[in-house]
Amino acid sequence: MLAQPYAHAIKPETRLTQYGHTAWRVRDGYFSGAPNAISQTSDGYMWVGTGAGLLRFDGVRFETFHPLQNKDLSSNYIVSLAAAKDGRLFVGTSLGLDLITSGSVRSFSSGKGRVNQIILDSRGNAWYARSRSRDSTGPLCTVLASGVRCFGVNEGLTIPVASALMQDSEGAFWIGGSTAVVRWVDGRARTYSSPRFSSGEHLSGFAALVDSGKSSIYAGLAHPGPGLGIEQIVDERFKPVKVPDFDGSRIEANTFLRDREGALWIGTSNEGLYRLHKGRVEHYRSADGLSGDAVNQIFEDREGVIWIVTSHGIDNFRDLGVLTLSTAEGLTSDGINGLAVAKDGSVWLGYENGLNIVRSGQVTKLGQAQGLPGKQVTSLLEDERGQWWIGVDQGIFLYSAGHFTEITDNGEHVGPIIALASDHDGGMWAVANGKRPALLHLQKGQVTSRAGPPGDPRAGAIYSNDSGGTWIGYVDGSVGYQKPGLRKRIELGITEQISIRRILGFGPNGPLILTQEGLYGIRNDHPQVLNKANGLPDAHMRSGVFDLKGDLWLMCDVGILHLSRSEIERWWVSPSTSVHYKLLTASDGVLLSQDPFDPSTGVTPDNKVWFATEQNGVEIIDASAEHLQRLLPPVRIEDFHCDHKLYALVGAIQLPPKPRNIMIDYAALSFAAPADLQFRYRLDGHDSTWMDAGARRTAYFEDLKPGHYRFHVVASNQQGLWNPEEAVLDFSVAPAWYQTRWFLCVWVATASLVIWLAYRLRIRAVAHAMNSRFDERLAERTRMARELHDTFLQTVQSSKMVADDALADGSDELRMSRALVKLSEWLGQAVIEGRAALNALRASTLERNHLAEAFREALDELPHIGIIETRIHLSGTPQELHPIVRAELCDVGLEAIRNAIYHSRAKHLRVELIYSRTLTLKVVDDGVGIPAEYIERGKLDHFGITGMRERVERIRGHIKITSSPNAGTQVCVSVPSASAYLRLAKGKDRRRFFSPRSRTRE
Repeated sequence: MLAQPYAHAIKPETRLTQYGHTAWRVRDGYFSGAPNAISQTSDGYMWVGTGAGLLRFDGVRFETFHPLQNKDLSSNYIVSLAAAKDGRLFVGTSLGLDLITSGSVRSFSSGKGRVNQIILDSRGNAWYARSRSRDSTGPLCTVLASGVRCFGVNEGLTIPVASALMQDSEGAFWIGGSTAVVRWVDGRARTYSSPRFSSGEHLSGFAALVDSGKSSIYAGLAHPGPGLGIEQIVDERFKPVKVPDFDGSRIEANTFLRDREGALWIGTSNEGLYRLHKGRVEHYRSADGLSGDAVNQIFEDREGVIWIVTSHGIDNFRDLGVLTLSTAEGLTSDGINGLAVAKDGSVWLGYENGLNIVRSGQVTKLGQAQGLPGKQVTSLLEDERGQWWIGVDQGIFLYSAGHFTEITDNGEHVGPIIALASDHDGGMWAVANGKRPALLHLQKGQVTSRAGPPGDPRAGAIYSNDSGGTWIGYVDGSVGYQKPGLRKRIELGITEQISIRRILGFGPNGPLILTQEGLYGIRNDHPQVLNKANGLPDAHMRSGVFDLKGDLWLMCDVGILHLSRSEIERWWVSPSTSVHYKLLTASDGVLLSQDPFDPSTGVTPDNKVWFATEQNGVEIIDASAEHLQRLLPPVRIEDFHCDHKLYALVGAIQLPPKPRNIMIDYAALSFAAPADLQFRYRLDGHDSTWMDAGARRTAYFEDLKPGHYRFHVVASNQQGLWNPEEAVLDFSVAPAWYQTRWFLCVWVATASLVIWLAYRLRIRAVAHAMNSRFDERLAERTRMARELHDTFLQTVQSSKMVADDALADGSDELRMSRALVKLSEWLGQAVIEGRAALNALRASTLERNHLAEAFREALDELPHIGIIETRIHLSGTPQELHPIVRAELCDVGLEAIRNAIYHSRAKHLRVELIYSRTLTLKVVDDGVGIPAEYIERGKLDHFGITGMRERVERIRGHIKITSSPNAGTQVCVSVPSASAYLRLAKGKDRRRFFSPRSRTRE
């Protein structure tokens, strides 16, 4: 921004009606009082002084100024404003002068009165003109380091009040009083009085002064009449200001502005705004859109935007990228049917009731009164010989030397002409619509060929190249090409019928075809398309033209696209590439409407691109203009809100713990096109990349953690250029008591202690579980040892005794034979008992989910000693069992089955397994029974019943053994479902994680 303090001023050759214009009116609620003054400080903000206070404006929001330290302005009625380069703002009120520096107000005790105008001299010192003063020190005052010093009679100023003030190029001050204008320099004064004042008439005095640029000044009075209004002081005399269409004596002048291009702007008391430049006078008032007809001040900001302060609001005028030429600038109609550029640079426009010719900014009309042979002009085009071919109503006419000659087809009108294209040999191609649609070739005033339905589809667009070929766009979406000896048709390769709007020549490369699906090119007889897949907007192409540099301009339904020639050539070689473009929209001045007949575009010799529209006149773009390169907008952070509390932007902001909602308001201070400014921001400590905010001017954050944060925001201008200078704001979030470091240390220590205790408890539980497993294994081995001792080893010992007895007397063969038989029986019994022990050991270690299958295998493998029938009965839906329950219950069941087989001498054996709310196992036989004392205490040196009770107890079950002599035995084991079934036992095991009663079985 320091390298470019100012942009170019708005172009004075542009008419006031063609500028971008925005008005903020009192009646719309923008202001509580009538605006009186405006200025811009070095940070970019606009300041508006009203009758109800001071406002700051960022292009979108007006905010009432609230001074720091509760020190108010000397009055809320603001009369004048002036901003210094160092950021200070001088405020002239109805009671005196105030100075605002960094939000603080200083009111000057001396030099009081109504401050009518403030200026800053070449050294940055503030001077002001005052009236209604309470002292006699003089009407001109300046601000010094020590305070205010005023100048009056003692310094040569004899006028009692001052309404206007300016400094000329020689450093002299000009002061407008109630009866005279005074030139004052170095304590010497020269007074200029108008002859009208000597007549004694009461006048309010000189309200405005401005340098005329000719060693003279313009002085404006708020009363019209001879010798009044606007007068020029030259050669120490008053002279009237008169130019064609402007008489200064009739103007009630309130304020002047000489802009950076030298144009003179005049604000009046009741007639709005005038602008004078190079002899041209323009008038703009409330009927044209101005907020009010009483203009209080005119101001030019650093972007060249002109601000108008009226009694009913404020307005600004700014250059647009696209100018509109309409009835407001002299056209006969805003509905344009056709457009063509003549060889002399004039632009011909056809409309409903005739022709307009625009030449050097002047508009002339050619209608029926001037010889036009009809009303509606459709297409028109100038050929190589300077003759005009013009479609009028139902025919086509040749216009030459001021005369119209109709060209007929066998004496009949050819029909409405919707497109024209000249060929290389001086002829003309025309597309006729209506009852007899056709493609016509015209030469030497005659129709030389006619083609059209029913043989061919109806033509809609046409283009003739320099090599003698003609491209024709048909309504069915196909394209034809013809030249002597050659005709061909090319399909664009689309499934739905499209409308071909225009065909443009792309030099020697081939044609470019505008459709609602995109821009098609024909390269080596093959179509390729440029559309949204290449990065363009999803838009219908309506019309287009190449400018003198070879860049392409396209009118579409979202605006006007600008594609450089290099981008078009890059796409031509690589159809899938993404292209870069610029888009001009409504904020640039584009007024969209339907496109008219062909041709509807043109380029004038000054490289201005013209687009005709059916409703909004003509859109004009200066393709070589550089004046619209706006300044990079400076960014300012305006407000910081946290949980509905506003914080002052002074130093680093400290927030309380646990902020819920943070809002940061920011602005980019550009007033040429504020709606097109784009923003992005980043919060260090929260965001890793820049966040794209679009046009939004507020950043939102929620639930930020404790710590230090830095907020960055940048903005881009209308051309998408980003300002590298960031606005930065630092703030910190304090931690809550549980977010402090000491609390974190305590928490870590506590957590470590808990983890250590949990670890110790877990080690204890694991050790207990391992000891339990060792105990179980030892118990199982002890039981097996006793089982082997009671059965298998006893049988083997008995067999040995039989063998020893037989060997004692080897001569007794009969005894030997009996002993061998007995030995065989005992060895068979040993085999049976050994196999039974092995089966018991194997079955107890198998992991089985279905107990019924385990029991069935056991019944199949064990010898059925005396048992005639065995049966297994299953009741309920089998459930997945807890592994420990499954193993223990399996061992208990197998023990009960073995006891029944080996000891009960039963005929029937039944095993029942019931799945219900309680898991129940029953083993029932009809044998000899078990003595009651064995059931209660077990058999001496036997561990079967005792082992079963221990196993059932470990799985928190219940065992009941009932038996009667010769009536059989029933073993019934029941286990609660919460312990037995796995889906229920899991939660229970988790609750008993540290329980010393937990068991694990391998």
